[in-house]
Amino acid sequence: MRPVIRSLFSFPSRRFVRFLMLPLPLVLLGLCLALAPSPARCADSVAWTSDGGTYLLATGFGNVSADGTTVVGYVSNEAALWSDGTLTGLGFLDTTGTYEFSRAYGVSADGSVVVGDSSDSDNKTQAFRWSGGTMTGLGFLDTTYKYSSATGVSANGSVVVGDSSDSADNRRAFRWTESSGVMTDLGTLGGHDRSGANAVSADGLVVVGDCYDSGYSNYEAFRWVSDGTATGGTMASLGFLDTSGTYTVSHAYGVSSDGSVVVGYSYDSDDNVQAFRWVSDGSASGGSMAGLGFLSSVSKWSQAIAVSTNGSVVVGKSYDDGGDSHAFYWTESSGMVTLASLLAAGGVDLTGWVLEEASGVSGDGTIIVGADTHGGPVYIARISGGVAGLTTTESLYQSLATMGQVGPAVSSMGQLSMSRLGGVAQGMGSHFAVAGPGAGTGAGPGAGPDTGARSGNESGLSSGDEMTGTLELWGIGSLGTNTELDGGDFGLHGGLGLTWHNGGEWSFGGGVFGDSRELDTDYTGSQRIEALGPGVFAVYSPQGTGLEFSVSALWQTVDLELTRGYMNGAGSATSSGNADAEVFGLSGRVQWTKDVNETLALTPFGEYTWQSVHIDSYTESDGPFPASFDSRNEESNSIRTGLRADVALFDKVGTWVWAAWDHRFEDTSSAMGGTTTGLGAFSYAGSKLDQDWADLGVGASWQLSERMTANASLGAAMGCDDDSVSDLTASVGFTYQLW
Repeated sequence: MRPVIRSLFSFPSRRFVRFLMLPLPLVLLGLCLALAPSPARCADSVAWTSDGGTYLLATGFGNVSADGTTVVGYVSNEAALWSDGTLTGLGFLDTTGTYEFSRAYGVSADGSVVVGDSSDSDNKTQAFRWSGGTMTGLGFLDTTYKYSSATGVSANGSVVVGDSSDSADNRRAFRWTESSGVMTDLGTLGGHDRSGANAVSADGLVVVGDCYDSGYSNYEAFRWVSDGTATGGTMASLGFLDTSGTYTVSHAYGVSSDGSVVVGYSYDSDDNVQAFRWVSDGSASGGSMAGLGFLSSVSKWSQAIAVSTNGSVVVGKSYDDGGDSHAFYWTESSGMVTLASLLAAGGVDLTGWVLEEASGVSGDGTIIVGADTHGGPVYIARISGGVAGLTTTESLYQSLATMGQVGPAVSSMGQLSMSRLGGVAQGMGSHFAVAGPGAGTGAGPGAGPDTGARSGNESGLSSGDEMTGTLELWGIGSLGTNTELDGGDFGLHGGLGLTWHNGGEWSFGGGVFGDSRELDTDYTGSQRIEALGPGVFAVYSPQGTGLEFSVSALWQTVDLELTRGYMNGAGSATSSGNADAEVFGLSGRVQWTKDVNETLALTPFGEYTWQSVHIDSYTESDGPFPASFDSRNEESNSIRTGLRADVALFDKVGTWVWAAWDHRFEDTSSAMGGTTTGLGAFSYAGSKLDQDWADLGVGASWQLSERMTANASLGAAMGCDDDSVSDLTASVGFTYQLW
């Protein structure tokens, strides 16, 4: 049955939605034309700074999570994590010592585990592992000389590597596992007395780093492979690019997911620092090292930092002819090229951008993250099959988070239709000017007036008595926008239907309601929402009491055209998708009308509304960073209480004013999740919603003939800042008695 009902109100029925707006007068149509869309309103900027305006300093090479959405480093003297638009201090191992500091160097694939070092209660530097909001010290290899620091972590956060002092105060590479809870000394290569780990494979079984001598000299890259036990393994040298030069040095900085490919740098025969790629021959210790070259034949210096899952793509940094650092992208087929050149070839405008280094690459080699001197500490680039894009973690977060407001926007539109439906149920226009129920202009936050109360002594259309068994045709329409009148948030709402009065204490009615809203978002993005569906109501008015009870129900099918805009280099890009949604709501209201005198009536009222919204999953197309969004449900419960005053000014003309307080029980919208192409899954908690706001307004009605009545109103909402309610709403309506 449900698919059949939905098909009756599915689009292209949007023509009918627009037909429902016809009751809007020409003056409102003129206002629509005046509100020409202006440049997109900017969302609140995501702050990269903390106390004192100090930037988050991203340190080390594993400072960005695999999905590009989490960045770690430190602010002032405290380790910090940036994720989902929030900069969070991670605290310290202890705050009772003389010194307080902490620094974050590595983060797990999903951003849930952070590692680094911090001061402890003995004023010693100790490695830490932060997870679930708690920082835990990992201890030391030896307690004689207390020092340890964590520099890398496995994909799932269960294995941590770094260095710690032994009993002779020599730094040694360590490997810590969550299962054992202790550090294991990985040893050192022959001829060296010190070592340090820089990175670990995704599964935690392969560790890479450097061995060196006291005085921090004679560095030699190593690869340590676990033997499958908790602590055992074998360390082997990766060798050097050349041993004939003045310097015999190599450093290992990155390792592929399976540990078979290692990257870093080594001195070559000309004593130039050159990026290398080492590939295992399948044994525990065998393999070969190859130089990757340079970006410049003048400034010969390059360093490899990260490698893709299968080792086919290497990224890092190298100098140009002028001695400036640039991010490079290396493949066996193309060799070393600047990342900027690949992006420019893909049509990305790089004006103002300087991509200084690439510090991370996705498993398939299509996503690159790193540092830039433009806008923020971390960029995200995509190179894939002719598609190129360049954005920042901040812009990507903002664009995804903006889509979280779709649910509240659909819910708000449904609530407005519920309010108009309730207004129709309560009757049209002024308590004095018009008798009987009809087409109210709707009630609710900024949506226009409540409607005339039907007390037991109200007058009829002409003779003073309500006609027995009357049937009325009604129509309503409204236009809503924000107080800036910039056209960036623009909505049209309308309804058309019938009401039957049984000549006694009951009235029944129903109609079709349509809504259309357009909201401009950052970087030429937009959210266009069109809804259509039936609503019904029943009203009971005990004669002579002034009381009135009403219930109403509404169901709408919703068509969403969603365009997500985001930074793309010096310009912008968009990814678009279409989704379907459904809205179902129930509302109940009670009011009591008291005629103070012949020209003044007061009506206190209260109402409760429940609403459920379901948004189907959808996948975006186009743009360098399209995403897929999971289905989600939005539920709202709200109450509204207020007072309306009707004043009779002229014959057949009535006016009214109202003021109400609105409260929504939910303080956040539903959570939102999905995946971003090349970056993996994302998850955002619900966005903050306003819970309390006020609405007030004025209205007037005119009895044009014995059968025809028209009305208009202007309403405003105050204290609601989350774009779920229009700040200003102009409404018109009519009713025509058929018999």
